[in-house]
Amino acid sequence: MKMHHQNAITSQDPAIENDPTEETVTEDTAETDSFIYFDDSDIQERLEECQNSILGKIVSEKAIHMNSIQNALSNIWCNPKGFRVEHIGDKLFHFFMDEQEDMKRIIRGNPWFFRNSWLIVHPWRRDIDAQSLEFRHAPIWIQLWGLPTQCRTKQMGIKIGSSIGTVLASELYEYPDKKLIIKIKVNLAVNKPIKAGIYIGSAKDGAHWIDFRYENLPQFCFACGLIGHTEANCKLHDTRTNTESTNKNVLGPWLRYNHFGRRIMDYKDRKFSSNPTKCKNYGHYMHPIPPKMLEEMAEMSMLNHIKDHPQSHNTNEEHTKKGGSIIDMSQPSSSTPLWLTVL
Repeated sequence: MKMHHQNAITSQDPAIENDPTEETVTEDTAETDSFIYFDDSDIQERLEECQNSILGKIVSEKAIHMNSIQNALSNIWCNPKGFRVEHIGDKLFHFFMDEQEDMKRIIRGNPWFFRNSWLIVHPWRRDIDAQSLEFRHAPIWIQLWGLPTQCRTKQMGIKIGSSIGTVLASELYEYPDKKLIIKIKVNLAVNKPIKAGIYIGSAKDGAHWIDFRYENLPQFCFACGLIGHTEANCKLHDTRTNTESTNKNVLGPWLRYNHFGRRIMDYKDRKFSSNPTKCKNYGHYMHPIPPKMLEEMAEMSMLNHIKDHPQSHNTNEEHTKKGGSIIDMSQPSSSTPLWLTVL
């Protein structure tokens, strides 16, 4: 009876039966739930370094070597102080520098050229993981050739540019022989084929083909239109016959055009000129002089007056000792500079 009672207890107590398993689960849970909290003081040094840093990705299928990119970009970017490079992913790099002005200048020049490929850059941000950052767009100027005279407007440029990407600017430019064209700055999707042009039309003006000419366009494929490789390395080109390639291909080196032209400024832009002769006031307006500066100039004028007229100064001192008064500078006199009367 005693043994039977012990067996009954053993079979009815799950804590005793599952004791080893429970210990294992507890250990695993402890490892999974472990968490280490840190604050900015633990990473302060690295945070300061990252404040003036840039993330960049090279759009190319070619192999990239660290030594070549460090040396080349140092020269291209005019040797930024404290410049160094860290490789953080597939053709993805983190660029560090000491001066914030260098960082801003490099961001403004986006995208950059490296070995005939685009280097797209973004400012570092703490709330964005570099690996998840998408380098899919690059700002580029596109010239629109073939627009009818009546269609050469900024609004027309915006309408055409919206079919390519986000339009950042639309301007009128002059080229040799007084040719006028519209240029648009567009955020171009680098993972999509570039376009050779587009048709436009209206009921009154008919249809017209507009040629695109890209400024600072890097290496791209004449077969598929993608940026980053050549026709020789294109998989699409291998599956095409020579006849198909000849009949359908409208892409070629003529899409690159690096004659930038001269921007024609609107009246609203021209009226703000840095030439002082074009200023409405032309020097007649003077900003109020700060009181502290007037006081300092008054003291300097007094010292110069004493230096130039020592006898008059000695006479004033003797007159003061005898009970007289010194010259009242608040009243203008023939020897007092006129500007001192403002005091």
